[in-house]
Amino acid sequence: VKTSEKVNDPVAKYKSIIPDGSIFTYSYWGGDCIAKWVGSELWIGAVKYINKNGTDGLQILKLRPNEVEKLFANKITTCLWDNRDENTRVEFVGDDKKKPDLLFDKKYRMYFKSKSVIKAIHAISSKRNESVAYTPQLPTAKKIRCDSICFLVGCHGNVLCCDGNNQPRCSNQNRLAWEAMHLIDEGRDRYCIQSQKNKCYLSTQQDGSVTFDAKSKENNAIWFIEEKGSNHFFVNSQTNYALQARPNGDVFAVNTNRAAWEAWTLEYKGNDPVAKY
Repeated sequence: VKTSEKVNDPVAKYKSIIPDGSIFTYSYWGGDCIAKWVGSELWIGAVKYINKNGTDGLQILKLRPNEVEKLFANKITTCLWDNRDENTRVEFVGDDKKKPDLLFDKKYRMYFKSKSVIKAIHAISSKRNESVAYTPQLPTAKKIRCDSICFLVGCHGNVLCCDGNNQPRCSNQNRLAWEAMHLIDEGRDRYCIQSQKNKCYLSTQQDGSVTFDAKSKENNAIWFIEEKGSNHFFVNSQTNYALQARPNGDVFAVNTNRAAWEAWTLEYKGNDPVAKY
C-alpha cells in the first residue's frame, strides 16, 4: 500500500527536496516560516502566526499538486495566499550570486533558512491580494484631486505627517512641508499616499504598523479610498485594514472599522503644485 501511495503521489519526488518542517525566512511575515505537506499540497506558513491562529487565516501560502509540479519545473504558477487570494503568482528563484540584486532583495522573497540559499520562493505578482482582500463597506471616493498638495486631517483635528524618523504621526495641526501629501492615482479606485518630505509612500504590514519608507508602489502601499459625506477612509489593498489616527498621535492600520478614528478629511492647498515640494 505504501508503495502504491508513493507511485500515485504526483509530488512524491519533491517531498525530499522540501521535507516536512523545512524552515524558510520571510521578513514580511515576521521571520521563520515552516513547510508542511498536506497530502499532495505544499503549505508554507509563518510559525508564530499559525501556532497562535491555525492555518485557516493569514500568513500562509498553499500550493495544489499541479502548482507544485510547475513550481519545481521552474515555471511561474499560482498559489492560495492568506487563504483568500488564489491568483498570487510565484516562482522558484535559484541561488545566483552573479545577481546580488535578486539574492539580497528581501521584499516578497522567501528563503530557505540554511548556510547557503538553495532556492527562494518569490511572490512576483504586483496584483497580490489586490482585489480579493479588499472588501468595501462604503462607496469608493469619486472626487479625489491628484494635481495638488493635500493634507489628511484626522478626527482629532490633527494632520498626518512624516516625522523626523520617516514615521507617520498625527499629533499637531501644522500644514507645512512634513504634512504635505500627494495622492497618486493608480487606477481602479486605488491610490498611493506620497510624503513630500521624503518622497516615499505610506505602506503597512500585517501587524498593522505603517511607515513612510516604501520607495516603490508595492501592493502594501496601495490604498482604496471610500467616502461618507466629508469623511474619507483609506483601506489598504493588501491587508484590507483602514488607516486610523489615535488620540495620542499614533497611526496604524489594524482593523476593518469605518469609525471616528479611521475617518479623514482632505484639505487641498489651493492650486499648490506638487513640483514645488
